[in-house]
Amino acid sequence: MADKGWKEQIGLAEDTDQVIIYCKCRHKDEWTREAEEKGYSSRSKYLYELIMEARRAREDDFFTESGHSGEEEELRERIDELHDEIGRLKKSSESDTELVTPDVVMGELDENYRSLDDLVASVLQSDRVSDYVRKEVEAILYDLIDTDRAQYQMGHGWRHVPEGDA
Repeated sequence: MADKGWKEQIGLAEDTDQVIIYCKCRHKDEWTREAEEKGYSSRSKYLYELIMEARRAREDDFFTESGHSGEEEELRERIDELHDEIGRLKKSSESDTELVTPDVVMGELDENYRSLDDLVASVLQSDRVSDYVRKEVEAILYDLIDTDRAQYQMGHGWRHVPEGDA
């Protein structure tokens, strides 16, 4: 892309650039599924980490040309297990996040009586909840861009991309 403003539009660092690869559709679907299963926020992040990991392995001569010993196979299996565990831990820590705590609710109470609806509205408008929801929505939107299901256009905002329009 010639226009450097796209990085700013989607919130990427200035030293980030785009790489386009061509692959079979089944590989793209497989990579997307693997990224989701391993808890990555996007397919791009997953592929980048996978490439860097492969480069390190090649540089360290981790794989021998003579074949795979039983110990190497065991190590590979253990690495896969650890990656799966990391993905599960990431997902469980995200779902365990307490957004509304007793302190948040107490911060909305005073000496006057208020209805439950009024208290809920106040909590929803609090900076803590608003910031959390904003970050979650933003992360999901970028994931949707990675899967060609959403687009962003400066001055217009976000939109759903119907299948076949990507």
